[in-house]
Amino acid sequence: ALGETRLLDPIVRAMNAFISTQLGPPQPGWGLQHTLDLKPSGARTYEPNALVTHITANNLSLMVRFYRLTGETKFLARVREGIDWLEKVALPPGVAPPGRTHPTFIELGTDQPLYVHREGSNVFNGRYFVNTDPKNTIGHYSAFRAVDIAGLRKAYEAARATAPAEAVRTSPLKQQPGSVPLPKYYTLSGPAGDAAKVVSSLNADGYWLAPLGYNSHPYKKDGSKAPQPGDYPTTHAGDETDTSPFPDPKLMGISIDAYVRNMGVLIRALDGHR
Repeated sequence: ALGETRLLDPIVRAMNAFISTQLGPPQPGWGLQHTLDLKPSGARTYEPNALVTHITANNLSLMVRFYRLTGETKFLARVREGIDWLEKVALPPGVAPPGRTHPTFIELGTDQPLYVHREGSNVFNGRYFVNTDPKNTIGHYSAFRAVDIAGLRKAYEAARATAPAEAVRTSPLKQQPGSVPLPKYYTLSGPAGDAAKVVSSLNADGYWLAPLGYNSHPYKKDGSKAPQPGDYPTTHAGDETDTSPFPDPKLMGISIDAYVRNMGVLIRALDGHR
């Protein structure tokens, strides 16, 4: 949009990376992250080396978007295959909580759902482990996801029915540099909000006091090597020596999230006024 054509090559290479990291049949999905040789990989101790359903759904949506940016049918070539696989690994009724359809993790090579559990009360006596039991999974990282199979198919079929020339008609990658209009003001998407309320909630010291969402126990000492009394497998944090974050609706402070949200309301109001 600004005429920086040197950006086109890395953008195209980044889009092509999605093609390279999608696994072949019979598991045409993606991992949460990948190694330097483009294989799925685990990362944090509660992220096993597995295929990931919500990431696969997101990437399939991106492949459709990449087609509309480039007009290159290679981005659509394996989308249907990926959607079919997601449909295949959906959970039967009653396994997932209401509103969720899929396990987060799928075992490489088997299509078995994988669920992450925890034992112990802190890092010194506890551990994460993975099995196929969907009960009592960890509370701080969702074991289940909502995947809109019908929506994915609809978007794919609409893109497939759109000729390449039509698909790229409004693509910024295919326009003359400087021909794509940019908004005068930029903000994250969201509702317009009440600008007057946002202004009035700014306190005398010039900041918004907002819920911070999460808290943590301050470090006092290393935890015990013996698990402490209590039921910790599904909690956000363990005993008082576990400094993991946990939800705390009462904790107030200066929140970057609230700042960005409130500034977005003000910018959108200013843009509409102009």
